[in-house]
Amino acid sequence: MIRPSLLGVVLLAGCAKQPTLPSVFTQDWLNDGGHSIARVEESLRSSPKPSSQPVAVGVTENALVGISLSGGGARWSQPATPDTLPSIAGDLVVYSSRGKLNALDAKTGAPRWNVDVGAYWLRGAGDDGKTTVLTLGTSDRKKSLLLAVRHDGAVQLRLETPLVLGRPAVRAGVAFVPWAGQYVSAIDVQSGDELGRLLTRELVSHALTVDGELFFGEKSMLHFDERVRYASTNQGVRAALPERMLPGRPRWLGSGSELPVIDLGARAKVRIYAAPIWANAETRFASDSFVASYFRTAMGFSAKNGELKWVRAVSSPIIGGSPARSGFVLCGADGKALLLSSRGSTLSSADLGSPLRACVVEASSLDAAAGDDPGALAEQIDRALSILDPEMAAAQAFLVGELGRLPDASVTKTLIDLTTSSRMPPDIRTRARDLLALRRSGPELMLAALERRYDFLSGELLPPPVGPLADALAAMNERRAAPLLARHLNDPSTDSADVARAARALVVLATPAELPGLRTFFALYRATADEPALVQAVASVAAAMIRVGGSEGRALVERAARDPLTQPDVAKELSTLTPAEGAALGARATGSH
Repeated sequence: MIRPSLLGVVLLAGCAKQPTLPSVFTQDWLNDGGHSIARVEESLRSSPKPSSQPVAVGVTENALVGISLSGGGARWSQPATPDTLPSIAGDLVVYSSRGKLNALDAKTGAPRWNVDVGAYWLRGAGDDGKTTVLTLGTSDRKKSLLLAVRHDGAVQLRLETPLVLGRPAVRAGVAFVPWAGQYVSAIDVQSGDELGRLLTRELVSHALTVDGELFFGEKSMLHFDERVRYASTNQGVRAALPERMLPGRPRWLGSGSELPVIDLGARAKVRIYAAPIWANAETRFASDSFVASYFRTAMGFSAKNGELKWVRAVSSPIIGGSPARSGFVLCGADGKALLLSSRGSTLSSADLGSPLRACVVEASSLDAAAGDDPGALAEQIDRALSILDPEMAAAQAFLVGELGRLPDASVTKTLIDLTTSSRMPPDIRTRARDLLALRRSGPELMLAALERRYDFLSGELLPPPVGPLADALAAMNERRAAPLLARHLNDPSTDSADVARAARALVVLATPAELPGLRTFFALYRATADEPALVQAVASVAAAMIRVGGSEGRALVERAARDPLTQPDVAKELSTLTPAEGAALGARATGSH
């Protein structure tokens, strides 16, 4: 039984009916083993599930603009300067501004009602088709306000509390209000009585209605069903997204206890969009996937294992969105709302008509078509990388890493192109080089890259990634690379580190045909090598000459080791280079970077 306490709620006088007992949000409540919330669930099990209006709503400098996503609705605009992000609840758009709480028709933008709320700002809202339940807070987080407003504008319930309330939902006249990080109170909006309380062992600050189903949580989502009574022992039906380190460290819902202030900074452009669904007696995620945004990059991931499924670059930073029943709607700062299939292909676009400061979307009842095949993931990543600006380095680095996981031979060409593009930030080129060295597919593409000459005049292409290509081709024992690598030994555009890697590869790959090129390099650098990479390169070339040059090659190396003109560090390496050590050096060449 829920016990009354003076610690709980201050009831504000007015037209709203006051609760008969001040039992709501009491902090001395004892765990009832889930019995009270089970009674609420059973009483609501057959109640009608509320519907929602698919709509995108944007915030401009001085107005709210909206457009229906289900077709048949014209774009609308209403002068407004909201304190926080608007909430879409059922067929209403609600927002607070200058002491008033306002409701608009989501499809037309027409005003429906307004309520005085003083210094309170909107936190969140839910709607069951007859009543809108809202939580509001003050900027100093010292007080919260719970409201229940009928669709005719009459206030049914108005409760003020010093506690911080989360974002609510409502079904059949029962409001579900999260608070204190672990409770959800079920409150009768007519009487104000607390009918039941859910105790969870996981963080809960959101009560969500998704396509008519109720869920509670923040980082994971618990479904409101007959097993909800066991939530306090972690036996409810819940689902959580897989953890992945993503660009910008995007959050999914964030804390429902925070006021959703309009954020013009980077955080609003780095988000996760996902929606729990109830299917086959389990909690899953719509489309079995989630989307992570990073400014102009949208990436679709498996909700089961976090695997990247699709990626695309868009024309404007993504500042809002919503999963559909299948597919996703993403809203850009340019005012365009894109309907994407679950595979990431564009199905349609809605235009809100002006640039936006913020955007909220409700699309949980939409079914998106499968759409066109966007192509292989490697191709999608390649396209995205070619579009993204250098400022998108975090997304580029992530996508390059994902590219390296793919076995497609085409990935090899993409990595080569990344290493030779002057548009790419140095860190991205370095990452691409590292991954290229590990490739074991696409030898023809690697050989073609070694054939290419550095374009000194245009400067658009950097020298080919000789070192990584040498590592990969040596590991594949690709002897066709030998003449190309020998040529790069003596190419002034090849830097010392890559020269050393090419020389190591030639210990394995060189044939007698490369002996003249090896001798030229050896003659030029045995006396002038002035850095460790060149010293190692000379030693590797010497090992290669011993292997392919027979007694003549061996004699040349021995004479150089005794010659006082030979650089001392080189001479030291040569004096210890026996045929067996040369073979060992060749065996190590495939694993050295």
